[in-house]
Amino acid sequence: MNAMTRFPRPLPARPRGAVLFVALIFLVLLTLLALTASSTSILQERMTGGMRNRQLALMGSESALRDGEFSLWAAPTGEESALPPCGFGLNTTEICQWTRINGEARPEVLAFRSSRTWDTAPAGSYEYAPALHGLSGETETASLASQPQFLVEGLGLDMSGYEGMMGRMGSARLQEAGGTGPNPKRALYRVTSRSQGGSSAAAVRATESVYSMYTTNNQSNPSGS
Repeated sequence: MNAMTRFPRPLPARPRGAVLFVALIFLVLLTLLALTASSTSILQERMTGGMRNRQLALMGSESALRDGEFSLWAAPTGEESALPPCGFGLNTTEICQWTRINGEARPEVLAFRSSRTWDTAPAGSYEYAPALHGLSGETETASLASQPQFLVEGLGLDMSGYEGMMGRMGSARLQEAGGTGPNPKRALYRVTSRSQGGSSAAAVRATESVYSMYTTNNQSNPSGS
């Protein structure tokens, strides 16, 4: 009986980890793609939110501006002023105008018009009547952080008369309230409004228009700019 010859079994090759290395590379690539997609989505969401806040602030500012113009339109027309000056025993229900000092706007008015933050409005500024903040239900998405406000500033009397468009706009001669002059035709007012967006720190928009009111009758002529 012949003895069976046994051959040694070959040892398995030592694993070198190539598959694991490739899998780790793909895992890192997928992680980078996921992070990139997530950051892009967050950036787009922030851009959309900022645009929404700016649009809401503009909407509130325009609404308050029209309310200020309507207050002028509804005010009784006088020879020098349709509205009394601010700060002279007025109650909170009366609309007043800020008179200029030596032809210059008051510091309170300048701060109201140009401040980048939502500072406290000066006495004599008014909130837009319909509530646009704290909304709920179907209108909650249009809620503003604070009520829009407007301020009326008296620019003076227009002494140029009615002589054509250049006489109205190009060569207007202003006479401040309280002065004297021949036959003043119109009183000029600047209405400035401002509003926040849906977030208090996101956007503040300011809008203004110049409103002219005839002093010889009860008609008014708005002129926006």
